[in-house]
Amino acid sequence: MIENLKNDCGTLMTGIKLEYWQDVFREKNDLYVIIGEKDTAKKVEAKHENAYGFIVDNQDILLDNIMLGYYDEYKQNRSSMNMGGEKSTKKYLPQIKTEDDIKNYIIPSCINILDVESDNQSYVVFRFVTQLESLGEFSVLTHKNRIVSFMYTGISDAENLAKLDMKNKK
Repeated sequence: MIENLKNDCGTLMTGIKLEYWQDVFREKNDLYVIIGEKDTAKKVEAKHENAYGFIVDNQDILLDNIMLGYYDEYKQNRSSMNMGGEKSTKKYLPQIKTEDDIKNYIIPSCINILDVESDNQSYVVFRFVTQLESLGEFSVLTHKNRIVSFMYTGISDAENLAKLDMKNKK
């Protein structure tokens, strides 16, 4: 059950303590969890509860999948970019040797549990602040323990990607 919910200007929010994540990032603060879209989430539904419970129960698998996926994504993006020559590329896009090195460059910022669902469980967006992206942040759209997409745009795109993923699964 999701506890300590607050309605902040039409947005349902709470905190979540992910001990595995705290150990990896050496951060002892809880993460904010936003339920649904602003002004649309009037109450927490079973799909939201199921996603929240899945995050708590599978926090290690989720984080390991995210870090490995982002490591692969970063390596691929780094090799295709030319930031004004190899010297500039090295300066602005450091060489990351293992997925474990990723933790030195990213910090989780919040989690969005979306209204879009499949199999009675909401899609979830994990948002991160990073030094490795020009925008300073990235997000990961997931469903259960599957990474659907890495995103470098706003949360509204996540809803559309989740709906598209849901259609493609049928």
